[in-house]
Amino acid sequence: MSTDGTEPQTIASACLARSAVEGPGVWDYFGRKRDGIFVDVGANHPVIKNQTFFLECKGWTGILIEPNPALCDLLRTQRIRSRTFQVAVCGPGEEGQAELHLAVEHTKSSLTPEWDHAMTGERIGVSTRTIDSILAEVGFDRIDVVSLDVEGMELAALRGLSLEKYQPALILLEDHFYDHQKHTYLKAWGYKLVKRTGYNNWYVPQSASASLFSMSSIFEILRLWKKMWLNMPFNHIRRRMKQRKRADS
Repeated sequence: MSTDGTEPQTIASACLARSAVEGPGVWDYFGRKRDGIFVDVGANHPVIKNQTFFLECKGWTGILIEPNPALCDLLRTQRIRSRTFQVAVCGPGEEGQAELHLAVEHTKSSLTPEWDHAMTGERIGVSTRTIDSILAEVGFDRIDVVSLDVEGMELAALRGLSLEKYQPALILLEDHFYDHQKHTYLKAWGYKLVKRTGYNNWYVPQSASASLFSMSSIFEILRLWKKMWLNMPFNHIRRRMKQRKRADS
């Protein structure tokens, strides 16, 4: 038993319950294998709402990329099977230094903060690197899962990852559908959208047997279509109007 009298299994179950909902589904998608490799970009907290914690509990290992030093300290102590990099991601030719704007809610900290996120007003200097440069340092030659949640920097992060070289079998990409840039980019590189959970789109190579109809229910497909095509123009207009209003205030 632990020092507080709680059974270890209970603690583990509680931690898993607080991690992101995608973990079990991703594990099932890969046939519940225990030797997978992930790249978690914008890892944030090591457990709470984390996309890859469940996978690491099942034997996977990988790379955790997070620019916030306080969160990196937690990642290094609680995610010992994986390697943590305290950097922000960027596109090719953009490596160097940048400012991270810290948000009241850690998950909203960003190099390019959104107008509706509550910020602390604190900024810290961070190093910026491409995902390719980190993969080269670690020596990975394959990736099973890439998780991208970097508050508006997803497209730059994707441009810094050689999809043709590493060919990740699954990409989990946060997308609020203000436009179709990220979707168009991945489609051009041979990926197709097969599922959406929360704000995260699931993309797999065109050659994969999985499809939108095999991975999603009719209700989920209709909801995705509504968010992606029907609501998107209004989301974009509403976002621009509120940004302008805030700039004028």
